[in-house]
Amino acid sequence: MVPLPRMLVLLVVVAAACSTTDGIPRSDEVGGVSTAESSSAGEQLQVRTAEPAEIALITHGRTSDPYWRVVRRGAEDGAASLNLSLTFSAPDSDDAAAMAQLVDEAVAAGPDGLVLSVPDQSILGPSLKAAVASGLPIITINQGASASREIGALAHIGQDPSQVGEGTGEWLAADGVTNVLCLEPVSIDDTGSAHCAGLTTALAAGGGTTATMAVPDDSGVFVAALADRVVEEEGLAGVIAPNPAAVPLVLEALDRVERSDLQVVVFGLDDEVLDLIRQQRVNLAVDDQQYLQGYLSVVLLDRYLATGLAPGAGTLVASGPGFVTSENVDAVINSRREGLR
Repeated sequence: MVPLPRMLVLLVVVAAACSTTDGIPRSDEVGGVSTAESSSAGEQLQVRTAEPAEIALITHGRTSDPYWRVVRRGAEDGAASLNLSLTFSAPDSDDAAAMAQLVDEAVAAGPDGLVLSVPDQSILGPSLKAAVASGLPIITINQGASASREIGALAHIGQDPSQVGEGTGEWLAADGVTNVLCLEPVSIDDTGSAHCAGLTTALAAGGGTTATMAVPDDSGVFVAALADRVVEEEGLAGVIAPNPAAVPLVLEALDRVERSDLQVVVFGLDDEVLDLIRQQRVNLAVDDQQYLQGYLSVVLLDRYLATGLAPGAGTLVASGPGFVTSENVDAVINSRREGLR
């Protein structure tokens, strides 16, 4: 992958999750059984016995989603390499209250460590603070960077969306693209806005400009509105899609106004995006490298339990991003076939 310019080298932890096809939450286990005792994640250091540790991973995303399947693969690989006992669980739906119940159940089972995403701190926070107070070390992943320090987690593994946006802007500026339209999805979190804010900062440093546009829920309305906006924006050189699902609609809008000359960038990737990069219809995909969120989370907890060493309360450990272009897309496609992206 092409490294992100001027990004801080940080650590981020990601939780993997899975559910059965019948919609019932389940747990899967890999490795041995731990007899170790854990200590307070924020205040005390401890060294476990020689027995394998038991790590619980809980996430708001299910492994029926290809994204989270890769996170789980990373966690499984890390657990297998260290002979850890690893369990996965996730709620049936996007219900933070149901996820909080899973956290309470996991803590009651007595694992040696917990890795999880935190999509809603207001609901999950009390359960997590109680878990830390009981002496359970926690690492957060994916969502929950701002909550990680407050709840007393050892670290957060993932990405800072503002830094991701800034690095993307630096890549574009180096490629001669200085005036872009950044699309912001309407969602409960501010990731899309943070991406665009970082992008704006980077391009402005070189004299470029960034316009923004909210993405309507209706796809037909979105395509028409984007086509009109592209015509209105003078000197436009690129369009930034918020996620892979938006890319076909962006291309449809550009085709409608005969602006296939514009650079197309997307935060995230899937099989269709990779194929479009091969066709040179998409110029850049920003890769989360979520495999590292799963892998690093269990490795860091294992090292903490074995040595008492941790990055530091609330530290961000960066899993990415990486940049995918026509130069490295074939290697990324092969990696995705192996379940690593």
